[in-house]
Amino acid sequence: MKNYLVKLNHPVFIKDSSCEQPKMLPVYGLLCQNCDDLEEPDIIDSYVDYLAAMNEWSAGREESFDVEDKYWVDRSGKVHQYWDNWACEICRRNREKTGLDYTLYVIDLDRIDGECLTCGTESGIITCEALLNKLINLAEQQLEKNIERKKQYSVIVFNRPIWLPKNVLWEGEEGFCHLYGFVTPQELDRQFLDDSNNYLGYLALCEEVSLNLNGESPGGFTADLASNGYLWYRGDDKYTCRSEEILSEGQKCRRKNNLILDAAILRVPPSYLNKRVKDGFLLSKDLYESLMKGIATVDDD
Repeated sequence: MKNYLVKLNHPVFIKDSSCEQPKMLPVYGLLCQNCDDLEEPDIIDSYVDYLAAMNEWSAGREESFDVEDKYWVDRSGKVHQYWDNWACEICRRNREKTGLDYTLYVIDLDRIDGECLTCGTESGIITCEALLNKLINLAEQQLEKNIERKKQYSVIVFNRPIWLPKNVLWEGEEGFCHLYGFVTPQELDRQFLDDSNNYLGYLALCEEVSLNLNGESPGGFTADLASNGYLWYRGDDKYTCRSEEILSEGQKCRRKNNLILDAAILRVPPSYLNKRVKDGFLLSKDLYESLMKGIATVDDD
């Protein structure tokens, strides 16, 4: 069974009892029991935000909420889910304050003793540092086990192809194409996943503008996609494709069209990608389907 393994850059401690002498549960990392159950990698990122806030609350340094029956309650007594906008802002603030970050691995747990996992985890939270180190060593061994002439790639695939003018990807090219994802030797870490999710939003925005008859996004943004899509406009205001306004509009388009991504580290021969990947962009349906199978099984050859 293929899983995501998350190593926190430092442990956090969560209050795990409501009695006068609470138990402080150490959290060293996370184990997502099945990659297929994780609809978006940024769910991990959001949960790490949550752990940072709970660490500060448990230590008595976060007073903007309390926890009652696993719900967050603000100072006015209003009950919140920890994923609503108010709570998410608290989580982000505490993560920035504590400098909490993580490293993401893919691991095959078929050969791991189930009893060891049971004693060292609680609902996917890794509470045993020795277990975390054991899992990291195994994940790295699996990654290093290599068949001759295979190379390691980080693979990002979308849940459906995106229809785009080619000049959005390659300036001066004519026509259209379907984009299924991208392949890169870049390390699969939090920053890469964040950038990939933002880029998926940008592509969703380009697709939305290309398909709308009025040439506008839902938020009223336009762009000259016949050039390269770098500059965007709304009324008299001008934005670059990296501006916060355009990134936000892109995420709205991504969610509107239910676009999500999946990621994994795969080892494949470079010739396997030849002619079906251009400048890292995945343009072939058959390669896309093959890589999707690879992500589902995370080939351990």
